[in-house]
Amino acid sequence: MAGLPGHAPVRKVLRQASRDLRQIALENRDPAKPRAKLRTIDNTQKSNRPLIAVAPERQAIAAAQAFAVLEQAQTQLLRSAETSPTRSIVRYQRIAAAINSSKVLLRSA
Repeated sequence: MAGLPGHAPVRKVLRQASRDLRQIALENRDPAKPRAKLRTIDNTQKSNRPLIAVAPERQAIAAAQAFAVLEQAQTQLLRSAETSPTRSIVRYQRIAAAINSSKVLLRSA
């Protein structure tokens, strides 16, 4: 995405959402647990960066805050799509849909 023209708004929105989500994790972290990289049982997927454990008593609050960040990012992307070139509209909508699937995961947690 870095080299695609017309995607500066996408990068900006995703960068801000990433910063906000990291801040939520840091503010709600469990100091008793170290950061850890995770892998699937069959080792086909792994986290690129160490993940921050959220304190159990703070999980509902952190999830609600994260949901709000994702909701805002999705809205910003869909608004950006309205003013972007026709080719980019579908890309913006697909990224917004991916964010929506993350919101579904947060709701089910």
